[in-house]
Amino acid sequence: ERVPINDKKADSNSESLGSDSTFYRLERKLVEAGFTRATGETLYDWLARHERDLGGFTQLTQVILPLHYRYRFDPVGSDAGVSTQLAQAVDDWIKNHGDTLRKAQ
Repeated sequence: ERVPINDKKADSNSESLGSDSTFYRLERKLVEAGFTRATGETLYDWLARHERDLGGFTQLTQVILPLHYRYRFDPVGSDAGVSTQLAQAVDDWIKNHGDTLRKAQ
């Protein structure tokens, strides 16, 4: 459960706020497929570096990544709609670009 920042429990849970983002499932699949990410590299820079080999780059950077950032870092939390939208976008990307993951291996 996401905790609003003004809640007293937020201090103890602030590090885990949004750490259950569906984006991490996609990130793990990309890394397993050989799309390595350098230490300290931003998510956008990582995806941009692999743009030529990634299908759906625009969807990744203009839809999925902003939803992930909103879910992960919004200090007042976000409604369940953001989590649902993110999960659907990630599932759609994996479904539509699974060949990208297989080719890279």
